[in-house]
Amino acid sequence: DIMRKRLAKGILTALLIAILATTLSACSLLDDIFGGDNTPKPKVTSVLTIYEGGLEEGEDGYIATVGQEFSLSAKLNIGAPDQADYKWYMLVDGQKTQIGKEKTLRYTFDNYTEKTYQFFATADGVQSTNKVTIRLAYATTLVDTAISSTSHLIHDGIIQQSINEITKVRLHAEWNQNALPEGAEVSVAWSVGDNPTVESTDLDFEYTPIGVGTYEIHLTLTYGEDVAKHSVKILVIEGFSAVSTASLILEEGGIPFGSGVETQYYQEVSSEHRSEITVSLSTTPIGETDYESPVKWIVRDRDGERVLEDTSRQVTFEPAYGETIIKAVVENVATKHLVLFAFTDGDYQYNKKYMENVYVWEDGVENAYITDQTDTNRFIKYVVSTRQISETDSTGAIVNPKPFEFNTASNFDFVESGSQTELDIALHAIDESGLVSIRTGWKYNQVSGEKFDYMLYMTDNSRLMNPQSNYSPATEVTQDETAIVNFKKLEDSQKRTMLPIDDNPQYTTPITNSQMLYRVLGWGYRPLFDSSAESQKMQALYDSIRQVALDYITDEMSEYEKTLIIYEWIAQKVDYDYAVVEANFTNYESLDFNAFSLEGVFSNADGEGYGQAVCDGRAKAFVALCGVEDITAVRVTGNSKIDGVEERHAWNKVLIDINGDGKREWFMCDTTWSDRSSASDRTERLNKQYFLVTDSYIANTHFADDSSYNPVCNTKFDYYANTIIENGDNDFDLFIDKKDSILGGSDELDRAVNYAESNGIMLEIKVSTSVCDTANELKLLILKYTYNSSVDIYTIASASNYNIYTIVFN
Repeated sequence: DIMRKRLAKGILTALLIAILATTLSACSLLDDIFGGDNTPKPKVTSVLTIYEGGLEEGEDGYIATVGQEFSLSAKLNIGAPDQADYKWYMLVDGQKTQIGKEKTLRYTFDNYTEKTYQFFATADGVQSTNKVTIRLAYATTLVDTAISSTSHLIHDGIIQQSINEITKVRLHAEWNQNALPEGAEVSVAWSVGDNPTVESTDLDFEYTPIGVGTYEIHLTLTYGEDVAKHSVKILVIEGFSAVSTASLILEEGGIPFGSGVETQYYQEVSSEHRSEITVSLSTTPIGETDYESPVKWIVRDRDGERVLEDTSRQVTFEPAYGETIIKAVVENVATKHLVLFAFTDGDYQYNKKYMENVYVWEDGVENAYITDQTDTNRFIKYVVSTRQISETDSTGAIVNPKPFEFNTASNFDFVESGSQTELDIALHAIDESGLVSIRTGWKYNQVSGEKFDYMLYMTDNSRLMNPQSNYSPATEVTQDETAIVNFKKLEDSQKRTMLPIDDNPQYTTPITNSQMLYRVLGWGYRPLFDSSAESQKMQALYDSIRQVALDYITDEMSEYEKTLIIYEWIAQKVDYDYAVVEANFTNYESLDFNAFSLEGVFSNADGEGYGQAVCDGRAKAFVALCGVEDITAVRVTGNSKIDGVEERHAWNKVLIDINGDGKREWFMCDTTWSDRSSASDRTERLNKQYFLVTDSYIANTHFADDSSYNPVCNTKFDYYANTIIENGDNDFDLFIDKKDSILGGSDELDRAVNYAESNGIMLEIKVSTSVCDTANELKLLILKYTYNSSVDIYTIASASNYNIYTIVFN
């Protein structure tokens, strides 16, 4: 009996195990079908095409009026997913064409035909069980009426012409001709200005302006009782103005959200279906810039950066899923970028806090949703430049955390394994001297332990630039004050009370260090200051920068004149800090000295003028002074080479309208090499060898870092040939290129050197080798004119066809 009971128990146990195993296997299968909680997975099983509106009922379907929009929608079965892959098709003459990708189709027929059309939808590959049949009816009113031009661009209802290039304007009347009944009578009437006289009743109209002014052309279209009127203005101006500012406007495809200096936009989408966006470019001065200048549209999204083929002032395209960044460049003037997020509601809710965690950097508003290396570089630069440093105790634990929380796009791994991570690349792109210690990690939910986003911060091991004082003792430097300069201190009655920057938008974050101050001024923002000691010190520094502009520059000066004064002021008023360079400090040892910052050029909060800086401080000062005058300038970092020796260097590029032709071009300037002296002679003499020159001119001496913003400079300008010294009847320029005296010399050289000697002026000239070939030969020529043997000649530059010299009379 015992054995039988044990045997029965064993059989029962085995049977239960077998049943349990079968049940578990079935549960596993059910999990695959219904999900772990035994609820059915959403699935499309049926689709029905539904009429929404805009059609009339007919005998065998619906009737659509040509030119009028109608709507159809797809109805899915109960239990279908919230988001499905929709596709709409139109069937005509047996040919199927895909025409849409949204749940609701909105469609308009533009032309009348006698064909029959059938519409149907699919969702996740399941086709609707019915089709909507539609026939067409003629339009009853005028629609899509407009004036177009076959000869000129019409922008915002305006055709521009310059007085120097007036041409015949050809206009064309447009309406929905193909949608009206055959033989429909539409009357056309063209008139000009306030004169009601009809100039033409033809489809096309030609008009030629006769001078500067505004000419308004009117078009009236009449069809029965339906009347449509349009106008176009022909604006003839003296000459096009250079673009001062350029900005973007999102016309369609997104709604604004968040806040800041610029606005971001959001479009709710399914992962595959997105609506097209339309973006327009606006420039100032309005009505005076050339609307036909080609626009370079730059789009950056999860697929990388690309340039659109369309070069007009308005573009339409479909954004990628996630973040799309759009920027435009016209006549070298770049817009702040526009940010569009195309997310499902779920992704939007998850990423909203990162999208709205914004800061302003170089191109405009940035956010904490990191999508690529460009985002990473700017994000790290922002953290470093705004000094977001967290303190640690002796154990390395964070005492005063200042993390900046962020998240990354699903296709971008911020700390991807490999020889060089995205973080490594971003740290290499930092253009500020110092030691940066960055920590990244996950932030944890203290309750669930779930990691849900990144945080990044600098530790207190970081050592960044913190200017405190000049290096002492300083090397004595002498400035030759006899140079021909264009700046002089203005009388109080001539000075302005406002600067161009005062009308610009204000930066969103208080400025607490001079590295951010020069950046913000370079980006065209008014700096913001708070009551903290650090910010108040920057307020005083900013006031010193403003004072230079107020003391030496007027609104009546051209961009060229302002740039020249800024260049000369830095060269003449700021000594090169030889002492701090010759001390051979490491980068970290020199971080507290003013020479590398704005503080080395301008005064501190106590009003003490320093006036000693190296290349970095001078380059930042150039950006800052240009910035308060609304002139775009950038600092370029890299290496320079002199006599085969390379060393770290910084210089500038500036964007100006050089000659008033309505175009701004980039030029290179080096204020450090504007008054170099020799090791044995610490006398700095102003020169213009590196004032407004091209990339090819500096190709053998200046080498920019890969990560440095380095706009192309290819417009040639000759300072010496374009500088006229007024001297009564003996005016001369600074390019001596003619040999025309009986002595074999040059009359213009004669005028130049006699003017310099009689006025006690140091003279810098460019001399053609056809006039003389060497400094010694030049000295012999000068002796013929002046009989002054106590003259020193310094060769500034030598080339195959000209040399640049500085002439000094003792």
